[in-house]
Amino acid sequence: MKKRLPWLLTSWPIITIGLFWATTGFTQTFTAKSGVSMATHSQGYYEYLPMGYAPGSQKYPLLIFLHDVGEIGNGTAIELPNVLTRGTPKQIVDGDFPTSFTVGGTTYRFIVLAPQFTQWPTPNDLNDILDYAKVNYPIDTTRMYLTGISMGAGLMWEYAGTSVNCARRISAMVPVSGATPPLLTRRQNMAAANLPVWATHNSLDGTVPVCYTEEFVNGINAEEPSGSPTAKMTIFTARGHDAWTATYDPGFTEGGMDVYEWMLQFQKYEALPVTALSFTGKNQNGKAILNWSVASEVNHLNYIVERSKDGTRFESLSTITPISNNGFTGKYSYTDIKPESGTNFYRLKLTSVTGNISYSDVIKLEFNEGKSVTFFPTLVNNTLNLKADYIIQEGKLRIFDMSGRMMLDKNITGSGTHSVSLTIPSGMYSVVLTEKGELISRQTIIKQ
Repeated sequence: MKKRLPWLLTSWPIITIGLFWATTGFTQTFTAKSGVSMATHSQGYYEYLPMGYAPGSQKYPLLIFLHDVGEIGNGTAIELPNVLTRGTPKQIVDGDFPTSFTVGGTTYRFIVLAPQFTQWPTPNDLNDILDYAKVNYPIDTTRMYLTGISMGAGLMWEYAGTSVNCARRISAMVPVSGATPPLLTRRQNMAAANLPVWATHNSLDGTVPVCYTEEFVNGINAEEPSGSPTAKMTIFTARGHDAWTATYDPGFTEGGMDVYEWMLQFQKYEALPVTALSFTGKNQNGKAILNWSVASEVNHLNYIVERSKDGTRFESLSTITPISNNGFTGKYSYTDIKPESGTNFYRLKLTSVTGNISYSDVIKLEFNEGKSVTFFPTLVNNTLNLKADYIIQEGKLRIFDMSGRMMLDKNITGSGTHSVSLTIPSGMYSVVLTEKGELISRQTIIKQ
């Protein structure tokens, strides 16, 4: 059961929107925080506090909305309102955002934060925003959710795909028309973290290809072991980039739930009784030297060292029992004396005494000459050159503009120098080479 706003009052001169429930004395607020820095590339945000908000008396689920490139601004009173034009902030302004959500017999009210970015944001920015929210608001840290559109959705994919630990910080996410490539390591990390994902996209999106969303979701579900719950997607049969109007429509539901209710089903992944895990590795004289340490171990059963040739299917190498398991620091080392020729992926499988299983980040070690790729020139007239000192197999060369729109998609195979004719407008672009879904090289160029 959702309670909706019967009406709202806006007061634009001070960039504050007061939302009032007509039959009670409780007040919701949607307030501009101009010039307040949440992260390196965010200098302002909007704060929505729910009806009956009473700091100190309870904890609230957190919803962070991440905007598209068209809403980039400096966080001032003049530019910050750009954030209100789409998605959840627009719902709040229009009075379409429910005052509460009842899921599983429990009623929830969100704190909503909508940061404005000064440029294309980084995963570090999002991590800082989560930290800022935890320090400054009464957040239920087991219920921190992300949603956003295009650039913002791409940031969500990138952040959750950075590491297993990043993916575990959030309870669920709904990316809409996400503008970032579905790299293999990102899919692996989200699957290992059991991150609940519901992604949406338009089937005929000419700005960000629908295959990005399809490859992310299908890739997460194809991991072994696969994540739980199964990642889901909704592909609207529609033309254009705007999948957010349909996604956030109050009438859009699947399985009787809208996107907000769907997220509220999930609480943060239950962490194993191991804290501050650090896992590193190096190639030392043709052997893989793996080291890891933890700040604390309690009721932990074992570590299993696993290796993979393709980064997908892992085999067990060794099982190691915790040193103390009484809350003290543990340091460990394992040497793989016969790694496979070429690329080797390593991870730790962690098991608690109750049978709870999780995985460390995946690290990659090379046991042949490194793959070196060079793009030149940096200032391009009509031709971009790619020089590889190894044989590229199933390579993809893609060029993206600063809004994340793909401008070129070309297959690359073989070694030596490859020349690519560019018929794109003048400006700054990101050039990305992947091989079998794995990032090989990324570089910024300027087309003259």
